[in-house]
Amino acid sequence: MSGFYFSQDKIDEVREAADIVEVIGSYITIKKTGKNYTALCPFHSEKKPSFVISPEKQIYHCFGCGASGNVFTFVMNYESVNFAEAVEILAKRYGIKVKVSSGTDDKIKKSLLKVNNFAFDFFKKHLNNTSGKKALDYVKKRKINRETVELFGIGYAPSGWSNLLNAARKEGISEKLLVQSGLIVKADSGKLYDTFRNRLIFTFYNTRGEKVAFAGRALGDDEPKYLNISETPLFKKRFTLYGLYQGKDAIRKEDRCLVVEGYMDLLALFQAGFKNVVAVSGTSLTDGQAQLLRKYTRNVYISFDADNPGKKAALKGISIFINNGLTPYVITLKGGKDPDEIIKKEGSEPFQKMIKHAEHFVDFKLRYLLSRYDAENPVDRTEIVKEMARTISYIKDMTERQMWVSSVARKLSIDETVLSGYRITAKQKSQFLPSILSSDELVHNLVALISLNPARYNEVYELLEETELLDDVAEKVLLYIKTRFDRASEVDVADVINMYENNSERERITAMIFSLKKENLPKMLTQYINKVKTISLKKRWENLKKEIKKNENDNNIVLPLLKEQQKIASILKKLGGNIDPEERV
Repeated sequence: MSGFYFSQDKIDEVREAADIVEVIGSYITIKKTGKNYTALCPFHSEKKPSFVISPEKQIYHCFGCGASGNVFTFVMNYESVNFAEAVEILAKRYGIKVKVSSGTDDKIKKSLLKVNNFAFDFFKKHLNNTSGKKALDYVKKRKINRETVELFGIGYAPSGWSNLLNAARKEGISEKLLVQSGLIVKADSGKLYDTFRNRLIFTFYNTRGEKVAFAGRALGDDEPKYLNISETPLFKKRFTLYGLYQGKDAIRKEDRCLVVEGYMDLLALFQAGFKNVVAVSGTSLTDGQAQLLRKYTRNVYISFDADNPGKKAALKGISIFINNGLTPYVITLKGGKDPDEIIKKEGSEPFQKMIKHAEHFVDFKLRYLLSRYDAENPVDRTEIVKEMARTISYIKDMTERQMWVSSVARKLSIDETVLSGYRITAKQKSQFLPSILSSDELVHNLVALISLNPARYNEVYELLEETELLDDVAEKVLLYIKTRFDRASEVDVADVINMYENNSERERITAMIFSLKKENLPKMLTQYINKVKTISLKKRWENLKKEIKKNENDNNIVLPLLKEQQKIASILKKLGGNIDPEERV
């Protein structure tokens, strides 16, 4: 629904109705702490609350992972929806009627969903008629029951180059849409043909249950064995997990998710009662997939094949999961087996035991390194220590991190300080330190502060224009503030924060505003304004210095320049931005 839009008045109406404390409190447990509310952050794993909600400013900020925004951005991130959908969710909650208009992109998506629904019915029909006998036999051989076939939308694409194409043409579906859907391929010659031929079909659903894509497993000798459609406006592989739609409720309920490699692994586990499972389905795990899972749980149990590629995939998955705020555990599969084979031959009980004895990612990493390196060799030992120290550093909770430092140090027979010495330095809390900011950062902080005191808009705008420090970002923010101020509308500081596209900049500015006491705002604004003036004056000083050097033999030119330098030095002294002795002429 990304092309849908609302009038600003309607967005304002929803924002005014949707109290951020009430909305966030309906999703997670929050606690009043002074004038703010705190909670365990829903966007990264932590044991001590660093997520703060400000009812006064109607914004939230996590001092652990930097997540920040207003009521809309919270719903967007928690529900994995876009802005328009977040507005609709909140409008419905507060009984506000909103009218939406769709753009071209969303009309295309709607049309593609209709194409996919048609293809879904086509594949389902062919699985159940005589042409699908081979596919049904394969399904039965893999012990996939009828209920699972229905639930996961398994179908069959018959042999032949144009079965789906001809069926779609009869229904009046345009060739352009068929190609856009990825279900039909257009050759360089212009000829059209079916993407899937003689393949068992797997359906991809989004979290709302819409059919967004398909994949096919060859039932003959065709290569590749597994084939995904190309990316489309509906389907981005890096943001999609097979089985998440069917398993999301169980994942939330059990607060953990089993992550497997293939479709058959997932189907076998799901049938055996492990409903909290997703599959990366033949591709490397991505940040987008990890972020998607994080909406449902922070605990992931990786169950990849026991061969070397499987171990490497597990290691890569560990890095991606911990970088995105999840805690990975590794289920060790022995004897080169995969989950599907274990379930089929041994049943669910052995696999349940494997889950119970899954290794924390630190233990798994250490065991893997010890299997590859010689711990008695000083060079190898150093590599093991460095890699383990780096791995442990990703654990944000200090108590838990220290526990693992002690555990690994004991196993490697080394002093704990050796591991701690390699630890990544923790991020310092952002604070008001204008003296160490770049000129762009300084200006962006300043215009964000103006959202809290729009009456000083003209002063700041004129200063930035005069000093030539007004970039596109600052101008956009100031224009928004002026528009709201001129309309006598409240300036929403969260809207201002969201106008900064750079994540680290948003985090810095949110942290600054959170830590700002109302009574300190005038002083802080003055300090920032003085710092901007200082930058401009120092720039002029440097230009004068060059002019003086260039005309050092002409007193008539040099003397006025020196006087101007003296004047600048006097002003800078008052502003607290003295020229360093080595910078003087």
